[in-house]
Amino acid sequence: MTDVRTPLSPLGAVRRRFAGDAGDAFFRQLGVGAARCDLGDQGLYLAEELVSWNPWMSDDERRSFAVFVLALLLANRQGSTRLELEPRGPGAALITDVLRAAERDRELDARRVLTRVRQLVGRFERVIGAPPGGELTQPLLADGGAVYTHRLWWLETRLAGQLAPRLGARACGEAEADAAVAAARAASGPLSDEQARAVAAAVGHRLAVITGGPGTGKTATLAALVRALRHLGLADEEIALAAPTGKAANRMTAALAAALGSSGVSGASGAIAAQTIHRMLGFLPGGGFRHGEANPVPARAVIIDEASMLDLVLTERVSRSLRPDARLVLVGDPHQLPSVEAGKVLADLLAAAGDDAPWAARLTRSFRADAATTGGAAILQAAAAVHAGEARRLVGGAARLGRLRSAAAHVSGDGVEVLDTGLAGIHDFVDAWWRERHDELEARARRDHRRRDGRWAPGDEAELEALLAHHERARLLAVTRGGDTGARTLSARCHDLMLASRELERAPELVPGEPVMFTRNDYDRGLFNGDQGVIAWVVDEDGARHWRAIFRRGGELVPFPVDALRGGLELAWAMTVHKSQGSELDHVALILPLEDGPLLTRELLYTALTRARSGAALVGRKELVVAAGARTAARSSGLAARLGG
Repeated sequence: MTDVRTPLSPLGAVRRRFAGDAGDAFFRQLGVGAARCDLGDQGLYLAEELVSWNPWMSDDERRSFAVFVLALLLANRQGSTRLELEPRGPGAALITDVLRAAERDRELDARRVLTRVRQLVGRFERVIGAPPGGELTQPLLADGGAVYTHRLWWLETRLAGQLAPRLGARACGEAEADAAVAAARAASGPLSDEQARAVAAAVGHRLAVITGGPGTGKTATLAALVRALRHLGLADEEIALAAPTGKAANRMTAALAAALGSSGVSGASGAIAAQTIHRMLGFLPGGGFRHGEANPVPARAVIIDEASMLDLVLTERVSRSLRPDARLVLVGDPHQLPSVEAGKVLADLLAAAGDDAPWAARLTRSFRADAATTGGAAILQAAAAVHAGEARRLVGGAARLGRLRSAAAHVSGDGVEVLDTGLAGIHDFVDAWWRERHDELEARARRDHRRRDGRWAPGDEAELEALLAHHERARLLAVTRGGDTGARTLSARCHDLMLASRELERAPELVPGEPVMFTRNDYDRGLFNGDQGVIAWVVDEDGARHWRAIFRRGGELVPFPVDALRGGLELAWAMTVHKSQGSELDHVALILPLEDGPLLTRELLYTALTRARSGAALVGRKELVVAAGARTAARSSGLAARLGG
């Protein structure tokens, strides 16, 4: 009998549940697989716990069910709300990935695992069963040929119930909508027929979806939509503009302010401003939201940009916080990366809309000004090739990246280049990228910025804007946060270069001139997850000189003590492609991982490329670019089917 005095892990006691060395070894190796799939220990603990609930299962059933639970957690991690039970579906592929990562694919295969799980449905009802009509008690639910966690099944069915009555429901008559579009056209100037149809869809329906790629005129369409809503009698305070992140909300505000011009001013409140969705919902510091069914958002129209980033949880919260008569308009690019969390709401709504739903409008014509430039045209052509599944076209002239001097020629050029290299070449490229920007950065970073009576001294605010703009012109993008080529590692390398250039006696975590990102929501300070800022010298009223974190807040640059933001502040020389959504940069450099993996997808390449206005470099082995272009971010969701799509 196996010695039970040594636990499998600090939290688990699985060897108490599985007799024999073979059983213990299997679950130990399954833990290795969980770690390789980036699930951590918690995934294995949940699998252990669920398996333990039925002591009468055979060893084969225990192992199969544990592998299935890990695959389900991996599916949720990759954005699916469920794991399909179809032997030839994506669920089987994920199960195979887990078995291979655990090096147990010779003992089990996906077909056998799925067979065992289907047999357990209904027989193992304490843990997995069909949704009952009454109280839900099982942690796993089988529905529609797939298995959900209890929470995601509840959210998906609830969201479908909230959205279904809105599909196709009119907010005003067609004649009234047409008059509003005509008024918007007269105030906005020329609108294409596509843009006019999009505005008509949004003003005329309780729920509307507007999609389009980069440069297809989404901002001009939104400006026309605001004018059309004003024509219908909506006051500016009754039009809520929101985005999933602070960066996207700031960009939406700036773009609409430029498009609306003087008509964007609304009394003393200034231009119509977008906010994060959490702020619109009234996130409370202790958790929860101020707005919900009993206290809906007061707006009569809610317009959400970057809707491809909407996950199931946040969309459900928005949906149940709307007034029954409110319009909901979702705007986004369906070819970009979907949300970080589970769900693909925008794609599901488009599937439910089909080809001719009057509430869904697609913008296809490009108005992007930089498409006429060599670099801008190359970006758009590369993005189109990736979207069409032809990423191989990008690597035909891939350059071999060797020594540092060859890297420097590629860090800020126009157009799109694939630089075929390994880890040493990636390090050379990152070092060259940092040095290219260092001279300008150093001069600005050493400057003092003075505050008097809550205001910046003359010229200092402009200098801070220039420092922020320096970082907003170019960025390193990564596929993951961790790992040899992850965002944290790349940022740390740039930080080390920054420290070496200063010849500092100690190694502080942050130094003036470095870009930073806030990674949580702090409603007391008005900072939100994804907000980007910079560290700078600030001289206070008393003449004391401090390092401060400078962020844009409400149209102003606000300094915060670095210590006050600890736990939510991190270096941002590099960011993940997910975090870059909502950004526009002159140049981007996507640093590829060393090995292929499920996160490398067509949507990731497309999103990275479309962040750039004029130049992009894909740095890493060229075969990974081809592999990414061949893999789509296949997410499994039942929302479209529940909506009739």
